[in-house]
Amino acid sequence: MEEIKNPLLQIDALCGGYKSFNLQQIGFTLDKGDFAGIIGPNGSGKSTLVKMLLGDLKRSSGSMLLEGKELSAMPVRQKAQTIAVVTQHIEDTSMSVLEYVLLGRLPYRELFQFFEKREDVAKAEKYMELTGILKYRDQPLSSLSGGERQLAAMARALTQEPKLLLLDEPTSQLDISHQVQVLDLVRELNCELGLTVLMIIHDLNLASSYCNKLLLLNGGKLHTQGMPDEVLQFSIIEEVYRTVVVTRPNPVTGRPTVFLVPRHQIEKLKKERE
Repeated sequence: MEEIKNPLLQIDALCGGYKSFNLQQIGFTLDKGDFAGIIGPNGSGKSTLVKMLLGDLKRSSGSMLLEGKELSAMPVRQKAQTIAVVTQHIEDTSMSVLEYVLLGRLPYRELFQFFEKREDVAKAEKYMELTGILKYRDQPLSSLSGGERQLAAMARALTQEPKLLLLDEPTSQLDISHQVQVLDLVRELNCELGLTVLMIIHDLNLASSYCNKLLLLNGGKLHTQGMPDEVLQFSIIEEVYRTVVVTRPNPVTGRPTVFLVPRHQIEKLKKERE
């Protein structure tokens, strides 16, 4: 029996960007519960795509539908209740961690509501506990480490209770321990709460380990999309990234793992491939 798909985000023939760089005919669908990774070399269009989804950058053509509704026609308040974003650069602010996380409830505030409701604080504390930062509740956000700030940003995004979570390189400035901590949390939310995730990520092996769908961009175009084993083939990676690699299944997960080949070992690899 064929699995019934439940689309959340549908992008079709999306074009636009800057004078010097444009996305060209981007098209893909995210089903509810997908954990998708946007990968590609520097300058391939990853951030441009996310900015266009958020409305920070205008498109020249194409459609962006969220649950069948055109994104550009959605009121700002409704969009903020539906899509949450976590960037790689977290604000350096003296506000407390609780105050920072409560910013996620702003889209739900009523007119002339100047103070948080008790239920808003309860939601903030719920997601602070889930992300493991409730113990820092009253500390300044600026006193937290980089990994802890990333978790605070995740708690703020979850407090919005979105349907779609956009992550812009959430692990780029973290050590491997915090990388796994953050992505384990995202996967848990994806699996247990059904949260749909779209994440820009440079690390191909992390993308392979956590995502069920990959979108490989190159030169403003969607080069390849599919499951990790469909996208992370050595021939595709070598073509797009212009570097020699070997791909092998991870012995634990079975997902493809990409190994870089140093220049002095390339001749040896060529002989093995003959």
